[in-house]
Amino acid sequence: MKKLQSEVWLVIAAILFLVSWLIDKLGGPVSIVVPAPIAFLKSTTLLHTYPFTATSIIIRTLAIFISVMLITSLVRKKYFTKAISIIIVGVLAEFYAIQQLATGSHLATIQWTLSIAYASIILLAGVVWMILKGIWSTFNKSEDVKVTTEEKEAPSVLEPTDKES
Repeated sequence: MKKLQSEVWLVIAAILFLVSWLIDKLGGPVSIVVPAPIAFLKSTTLLHTYPFTATSIIIRTLAIFISVMLITSLVRKKYFTKAISIIIVGVLAEFYAIQQLATGSHLATIQWTLSIAYASIILLAGVVWMILKGIWSTFNKSEDVKVTTEEKEAPSVLEPTDKES
């Protein structure tokens, strides 16, 4: 299985943001009052009444998750540091969403607020992934083999020798 390049993930995230924006435009403006982020997913009435909004939120959630993971992938190795960073970002994002819903503030639309809340929850999968990669890399460190000067000066097998027999 071939690993996807960062540029491909960037394009996927951009397309997901674009698709969620288009779905929001097709669905029209929505004014939903939700007491907590999970209440939207638990309410079958809201999910059946606002299917475009639900789809948009799910797609945007994936785009946010991919974007955060893509940003953390810019730092090579340092898996435990990345895990801690993702935890901090996820907790702050969840606090933001809870406060936005509790106060009824309109800094972001309800679609964005719910997407941020759900993305912060699925960032836990990213944290677990980074911790597992950190553990794996800790136990699989390859020892650097030092090449001695004798090995460096050894003639190549491909070059003919000047010695006559």
